[in-house]
Amino acid sequence: TGEEAVAKALARTAEIARTHGARAVWSGGGIGSTAIDFGCGVGRLARALAGRFASVYCVDHSTAHLGLAARSIQGREASRLHYVATSQAGAEIINEAADFVLSLLSLQHMVPQLQVAALEHLCDALRVGGLGRVQLLTGYSDSPYVERDCDWRLAVEERGMQLHFLPLDEATRHLTERGC
Repeated sequence: TGEEAVAKALARTAEIARTHGARAVWSGGGIGSTAIDFGCGVGRLARALAGRFASVYCVDHSTAHLGLAARSIQGREASRLHYVATSQAGAEIINEAADFVLSLLSLQHMVPQLQVAALEHLCDALRVGGLGRVQLLTGYSDSPYVERDCDWRLAVEERGMQLHFLPLDEATRHLTERGC
């Protein structure tokens, strides 16, 4: 299950929020209103989020994965889940303001330009005071490991799981510009 991963993500995010003088709406055993699981896959994390939020938007570009998630999650949690098929960049993310955005093990499979677009969409989806936790593979702009010129044709046509880096300074700049 995704219980342990979600519990750790929420606890760490709430801890970071406290150091910045903010408070997570779900801390102290409360329940949040809305969460987004970006790159939800088959719903492992979404199921765990549904125990802590009234509504969870499961966002993925794979309709097959969304279907598996919808069929595998039953009970009270199922009624709290909403499935959103999206482009890779997530432009179709819900308009409702979210208390929490979570994306683990997803963004690194997107080319850097799409990672930036997804980060911007996720920032826009947060309500004022909302918090997010995203996992990125990062590097530094002058790192020899960061590919600045991505071959889009290969990124789209090549089979298998790809891993992409986003320079840390670039990710930070985009998040800051977006108010996150």
